[in-house]
Amino acid sequence: MANAHKKVLSTKQVAKLVGVRTASVRRFAISGELVGRKLTERAWVFDEDEVAKFVRRRDRGGDEGKGGRPKSGGPEGE
Repeated sequence: MANAHKKVLSTKQVAKLVGVRTASVRRFAISGELVGRKLTERAWVFDEDEVAKFVRRRDRGGDEGKGGRPKSGGPEGE
């Protein structure tokens, strides 16, 4: 029961911690970059440990972890 008291953060709290707007936090969640749970059309909640992982990935460049589109639209090597 080590996770029984996990802290849950709102979209607004995450936005303040990360230094982005709430719309960006929702976009990160929808894309899968940030793991969260959707409560309503616009309301999400996030486990504090998942936010910490997200911040670490962003600090390192964000290429590890989740998949997604490449940052460059051109062929490899360009």
